Amino acid sequence: IDMNDGCLWENSDLSRPYRDETREYIRICLGLTSDEDRSRTRSTNATIYAFEGIGTAIRDAYNYEQIRRFMDHMEDFLEMSRLEQVLRLQGTLPSVEEFWSYRLGTSAVHIMLAVNE
Repeated sequence: IDMNDGCLWENSDLSRPYRDETREYIRICLGLTSDEDRSRTRSTNATIYAFEGIGTAIRDAYNYEQIRRFMDHMEDFLEMSRLEQVLRLQGTLPSVEEFWSYRLGTSAVHIMLAVNE
């Protein structure tokens, strides 16, 4: 999505299913879904599937509140990356307010703080 030579760079409609699959797969890896959903633990996308090791480590080391907080930050990251893409595709320079509305979310600082908690 953020690589200018990738197929999702110019198309927010194509990137939506990618973000949705990413969000769902992270939930599965973190154990935040039903047992039935957890039986589908493999993503067909290698980039998304690479999260499995990270998700397993977080699930095994953290309590439910920490895992939920991490997931909240991941969801925020995905939403802010969507907003950033939409604003970029508009072809105009964002205002300072627009920039800050998504930049703090796309920087992944909150995700890293949750991991290092």
